[in-house]
Amino acid sequence: VASMVFGSRFPFTMYMNNAENTPSRMLTAKSDYFKLLMADILNFFETGNISFDTKETLEVMKIREYALKAMSNPGTVLDIPKD
Repeated sequence: VASMVFGSRFPFTMYMNNAENTPSRMLTAKSDYFKLLMADILNFFETGNISFDTKETLEVMKIREYALKAMSNPGTVLDIPKD
């Protein structure tokens, strides 16, 4: 089980518990990733320019789609089509 917490006045924090009867852990991410992500999102809304390849995003969404299909069909092998 994992959860993430982010607030403008708090550091990005992760709460994790990886197994029953083990202590939970709370970690602070020591990265500028989310700060840079927010700046990039604001830049998109201000300029309309995107900083990433949209084809890559669509590929990730296709993998997610087939992962969800696989979860609904245990034991079934699904081929992810190549476009």
